[in-house]
Amino acid sequence: MSTSDSWKSLGRWTIALTGALLLGILPGCVGEQTDSAPAIEPADAPSVPLPPKSVVLGEFIAHVRPSRRSITFEAATPAAGKGVSPQSIDELNVTQDGVTGSGPANTIELVTNTVGYNGQCPIGYQTSSFCGNVTLRHFFSGSLANVFVQVISVYSPTTGLEMTGHGGINGDASEFGLDATKGLWKYTAPAATTAGVLGVSPDNSGTRDWVFANPDDADTYIKMRVISSLTYAGYIFDFSSQAFVDACATGTSVGAVSQSTQTMPFPFTLYGNTSSTVKFNKRGMVTFGNVNGTASGTNLSLPNTSAPKPALFVFWDDIAYGASGAAMCYKTLGSAPNRQYVIEWKNMNFVTAADQTASLTFETILSEGTNNIDVIYDTMSGPTTRTTGDSATVGVQNATGTVATFEFNTPDFGTGNAYTFVPQP
Repeated sequence: MSTSDSWKSLGRWTIALTGALLLGILPGCVGEQTDSAPAIEPADAPSVPLPPKSVVLGEFIAHVRPSRRSITFEAATPAAGKGVSPQSIDELNVTQDGVTGSGPANTIELVTNTVGYNGQCPIGYQTSSFCGNVTLRHFFSGSLANVFVQVISVYSPTTGLEMTGHGGINGDASEFGLDATKGLWKYTAPAATTAGVLGVSPDNSGTRDWVFANPDDADTYIKMRVISSLTYAGYIFDFSSQAFVDACATGTSVGAVSQSTQTMPFPFTLYGNTSSTVKFNKRGMVTFGNVNGTASGTNLSLPNTSAPKPALFVFWDDIAYGASGAAMCYKTLGSAPNRQYVIEWKNMNFVTAADQTASLTFETILSEGTNNIDVIYDTMSGPTTRTTGDSATVGVQNATGTVATFEFNTPDFGTGNAYTFVPQP
């Protein structure tokens, strides 16, 4: 097999979240040998921090020999107590199951499509450079958000010492405090409308060009990791531009029931809890999984172990169904991987006599992939300021009732107001 400067098809590797590697090798070219040695760990690489709730889905090492126009790969995590020997990308494909685009649950795969040097790299990066076109694909049951490939070390294969001037040169800017100085690439599915989101199949992959500096044709080891947010440490509460969607007019009404249990068409993550089952009740709240909302109209400040958890409180107060056309409704908007699930409370009022002429119509919208939460207040009219939320709880709290983002008894939720809870890793 030729090792000329022409673009070459590369191999593929799959890394399980647990770190276990079950690798099979497909036949490659015969007659060429790889003079690979076991990769050594960098001797002086500084610790590279992660955002609090981000997860490393896999680590791997690229061994680059610019003078020979070759790159070899090996997993940074040993399998069954043994290291996985690097295999030349010009000789073999390294695969988990021999089929690109498939894999066990909760794993990732990286498919290197092409490799090049200097003028073969993307425009703007065609001097003293080497590059690869790489597809990242996952096999999780739900979408992944904030997906990055991050270079954590560039070091000598002989001494283990960090090398300068050999890092990624076309990466993205730092987000969530991730170090981008050696290379950082954010991965997005082509159909996703939000950067960093990989949906479920067939929207579970994205492709990026990686370009590295090559100032001296020196051999290097480049250690990388794949990062995603599987849970969230907290939420930013901010204004939203999301328009109100009348789910009762165009969706499904469950009527004036105390609580309704529904299955969303996609899993949704709130803090550390992921579920496609939601329960919404007449007190203006949403719970997830097997958790029930409370029948109590006495709202509480958050976080609070006496309140439902994990839960979203859209407008928790002593509210009830109004006299005319009152109902809870739901509706799915859009298509994967950008669907939204709308839950609406229509024509609600208050239990207390003084406020029973109120009319409250509000909703929440849960977004696939990003796990963003919008709360929109369409009509909040009545004789007192209770309609603006000065006796209501609006917010989210985790499954243990120890962490929350919320407002308590604040008049910020009048007619036409809209807010968003944006999860942070």
